[in-house]
Amino acid sequence: APTEIYTLSLHDALPIYEIARILTSTVDINQLFHFAAEVKQLVVFDRIGIGIIDQSNGTYSMNYTAGLEVTGAPAEAILSLDGSLTEHLIQTHKTHIRSNMSDSDQYGSIDERRVDAGIRSAIAVPLISSGRVVAALSLVSLEIDAYGPREQRIMERLVSQIAPAIENAQLYEQTKLAGEATRVSEEKYRTL
Repeated sequence: APTEIYTLSLHDALPIYEIARILTSTVDINQLFHFAAEVKQLVVFDRIGIGIIDQSNGTYSMNYTAGLEVTGAPAEAILSLDGSLTEHLIQTHKTHIRSNMSDSDQYGSIDERRVDAGIRSAIAVPLISSGRVVAALSLVSLEIDAYGPREQRIMERLVSQIAPAIENAQLYEQTKLAGEATRVSEEKYRTL
């Protein structure tokens, strides 16, 4: 089947660049995640989430969610990559669209919880920086077939702009934590 190619209009591109400009102006990871309203102006969703990936531990955590609550899916829970959609994104480096989630439980209990919450379609986009997937952005909708080529193109353009900002914020946070650990260690040493 031929795939429709969607070219971004200026109307769609300008808000993407504005979101990217805002997000790339900070290294505070908490500030990065307050952009749901801006994204919703471009692509309609009922829930948005960003999962930060820790490949060394084989886990990811949903550091940011907004919108519809999904029972049993607490924010910042550390989840295994094994068999997850996030693992699929790491392996393929490609956007994944699910038109009707009630037709399949491809990703296990997380699909069951989403379907139970009324979610019917989803789009998940890998955030790639320096050739590796550092996070995943997902949008879900209560409507079947909510996401197609237009939404895919918009989300891919958006994540290409913000992936480096997310990676930089993660590095900044790690450096800050390491600095704090060093300070605590030095204080303990001084008291000996």
